[in-house]
Amino acid sequence: MPFFMFLLISWFATGSKDGKKKLVCYFTTWSQYREGDGKFVPEDMDPNLCTHAILAFAKIQNDELVPSEPNHSDKGGLYDRVNNLKKSNPELKTLLAIGGGSKENIGNFVKMSSTSSSRRKFIKSVGPILKTHGFDGLDMDWEYPSDPKEKRNFTLLMQGLRKNFNRKNPRLLLSAAVPAGYETIKTGYDVPALSRCVDFFNLMTYDFHGSWEKRTGHNTPLYNHPSNIYSEQFTVSNAASMWEKKGAPKDKLVIGMATYGRTFTLADSRNWGINAAALSGGNPGPYTHAKGVLAYYEVCQMLKDGARHVWDKDIQAPYAALGDQWVGYEDERSIRVKTAWLKKKGYGGAMVWNVDFDDFKGNYGATNFPLI
Repeated sequence: MPFFMFLLISWFATGSKDGKKKLVCYFTTWSQYREGDGKFVPEDMDPNLCTHAILAFAKIQNDELVPSEPNHSDKGGLYDRVNNLKKSNPELKTLLAIGGGSKENIGNFVKMSSTSSSRRKFIKSVGPILKTHGFDGLDMDWEYPSDPKEKRNFTLLMQGLRKNFNRKNPRLLLSAAVPAGYETIKTGYDVPALSRCVDFFNLMTYDFHGSWEKRTGHNTPLYNHPSNIYSEQFTVSNAASMWEKKGAPKDKLVIGMATYGRTFTLADSRNWGINAAALSGGNPGPYTHAKGVLAYYEVCQMLKDGARHVWDKDIQAPYAALGDQWVGYEDERSIRVKTAWLKKKGYGGAMVWNVDFDDFKGNYGATNFPLI
């Protein structure tokens, strides 16, 4: 294990009950369906890697919490397999995430949260699922409340969950995955009220740039690049500061880091810096099959194939290009820099989206999970 990785694990993995930093790790229900070396199942997870493991996602159906696939809640199914990790590490906390960014999920949140009776129905449905399978809490991922009414309803929903969870023995954890954009925060989030509800916020400080733009930009820059004069707010440091200024306690802000890169197809392969002209998202990777995105292990293969790569001192992160394919990504150095930064700032810890995009098999380095 590299020495700096030992330091990171020592810092985060001492647990959070005594005020130490959190290392919150998401992994997805659909990663089990990838092919070959991209397939990730709960047994691939190192149970000592993180303080909190969050399985994404469950869904809302008829105003109740239900598995995204019925067999996830079967005896010996995915939910039980996730919680079996605690047999090896009893200090690990597991949470079930509900939501995601699809239109269906957003619509279900809007409907469920709209009346007091539907909110009560949802809240009543949560406890039995968490208790049956041994989850320690719930992570709310509504992307995103989009008007004053939805903002108020989300606050009422979270207040109801908090009140209900406080009555459980043991008390259940409640977290929320929250955005990094100023207008989205302003429109949809009563930060002081939500801060009283959650145990921690998972800041989605990534996807600042991507294939929806016509120029290259980094997925998760710590600081702004001088050429991006119109996007100074789109940085990790600025997003964390915004949440703090809105009233979130520092120790409840868990800073997101990405184990995937955002990709572009360059207009001219000779011009491959930050803010270079781009035609579209980059080609899909061999395992993730998504245009504009590469898992870290796919980035590693790109580097192995001879991609040019640069450490950008302004944004404190790397980017690379192979022919007309460009990717802005995290590496061990940028994770180390962000970790030192959030520790200095006094934030509550780090969150990783997601474990199954890391080089979890260790095919490209000296250790499994090199970014975590």
